[in-house]
Amino acid sequence: MASMTVTCFDNKGVEDFLTVGKSYAVISETFTTIRIVDDNGEKYHYDKMRFDPRLKKKKVYVIGSLRNPEIPAWAARIRDNGYEVFDDWFAAGPTADDSWKEYEQARGRNYRDAMKGYAARHVFEFDKKHIDAAEIGVLILPAGKSGHAELGYMKGQGKKCIIVLNSEAERWDIMYNFFDHLVYDIDELMEALNA
Repeated sequence: MASMTVTCFDNKGVEDFLTVGKSYAVISETFTTIRIVDDNGEKYHYDKMRFDPRLKKKKVYVIGSLRNPEIPAWAARIRDNGYEVFDDWFAAGPTADDSWKEYEQARGRNYRDAMKGYAARHVFEFDKKHIDAAEIGVLILPAGKSGHAELGYMKGQGKKCIIVLNSEAERWDIMYNFFDHLVYDIDELMEALNA
C-alpha cells in the first residue's frame, strides 16, 4: 500500500475525518475517490473532487426563458464539456409563470401579494440556492426580466457572467458591458467559459 500525507485544499469537511499532515495508507483510488486507512486501522472514503480544487468541476447556472426550447441543448453542450450544469428550472415548462399567475388571480391575489405566497417563495429559494452555488452564469437570449435579474445578481457576487446572443439584435443594449463575455455560438461560449 502506498502512503500519503493529507494536504488541506479546502478546510470544509476535511477535519471531520482526516487530520491534516497525518500519514495514511491508500487502499484504493480512482480519479474522483480515494479509500485510505490510518495507523489505527480506521478506514476512510472520500470524494477527492470535494477537497481538491484542481479536480472540481465548475458549476454553471444556465439562465433563459421557459419558452426557449433550445435551453436543454445548450445545457447539454456545456455539460459535455466537463461542467456541472444547473438547468432544472426548465422542467417547469413553458406556461409555468402563466399558470402561477392565473392560479393566484383566481385566489384574489394581486402580483405583490402573490410574490409573498408559498409557491413564489419556494421557487425563488430553489433557484437562488442553485444560483448561489454556481460559479458561472450563462444567460441564453431571449430572456425576460427574471433572467436578467438573476445574471445581475450573480455579477454582483463577482461571478463570471456570459450572455449568449441569439442573433444580431434589432435593439442593442449598452449595459451588457457589465458582463464578462458576449458570445454568438457554442464555440465562443466554450472559449468564454474556459477563459
